[in-house]
Amino acid sequence: MGKSSTFLRSFLLSVGGFALLISLTGCPKVKVPKAVRSRIPGASGKSTLQVTFRVSPEVNNRNPVKVDLVLVSDKKLLDELKKMSARDWFSPNGAPQIINDYPREIKTNLPALSRDLSAGQVWPIERIPLTLDVVGGVVFANYATEGAHRAIINPRKDLLIMLGEDDLCVQIAKEVPKPCPPPKNRSSNDKPKEPVGNELTK
Repeated sequence: MGKSSTFLRSFLLSVGGFALLISLTGCPKVKVPKAVRSRIPGASGKSTLQVTFRVSPEVNNRNPVKVDLVLVSDKKLLDELKKMSARDWFSPNGAPQIINDYPREIKTNLPALSRDLSAGQVWPIERIPLTLDVVGGVVFANYATEGAHRAIINPRKDLLIMLGEDDLCVQIAKEVPKPCPPPKNRSSNDKPKEPVGNELTK
């Protein structure tokens, strides 16, 4: 009798534990507060931005083009960058002055990516680490011709940066590549300035 009672008690406890386990796993998922998610790396958005460059064979009168990709975590700073032309950015008072004006907002290297690209070049994929506080980005290309030569980017989508003959354009990497449209506000009388630096060898 004692053995039967012990067996019955063990059986009931096992069934009860199993029922409790099912009830717990069947509960709806508990939502994690946004404030908590924002502190977990990779819990929101992308952790890496992938960037590819394609360069026209006739880019910048067949001279190298310096390209800077800038990622920022401050909306005020982003608004300032949207007003700058590539010539402003690459001037001695451009990027260095930005760093002086926004010492607290500049937490990483500025720019996030800087490359000198040559005519006809297809650059391998670049992978740029992202932090959750990045709010936007700008690409500057140092063409010799007049123009802003600037593109606003969404850093949460992988990019294809096209360097056309006279200007740049940015596309989402997953889309079919398209030629850059002609630059805005450029007349037929605009002529490129004298090349700066070493010319390309054919």
